[in-house]
Amino acid sequence: MIKLYSTGCPKCIMLEHRLDACEIPYEKVSKMNEIFEVAKKYDIKEAPFIVKDDKVYNFMEAVKNIDSFR
Repeated sequence: MIKLYSTGCPKCIMLEHRLDACEIPYEKVSKMNEIFEVAKKYDIKEAPFIVKDDKVYNFMEAVKNIDSFR
């Protein structure tokens, strides 16, 4: 299962819409304490980011690799 960590910023919304358009199932995490905890674990500096199979994708990587999430 893909987890999308989203603060609701424009990039977050765009990535969420892209996942929806591609009909890729995901769980959206928007609680700030959870986002900060996971971001710290993976040394991520900004949202949105995706975690899939313990691999982390920042915004640009997620957009570039979205087809591989199917």
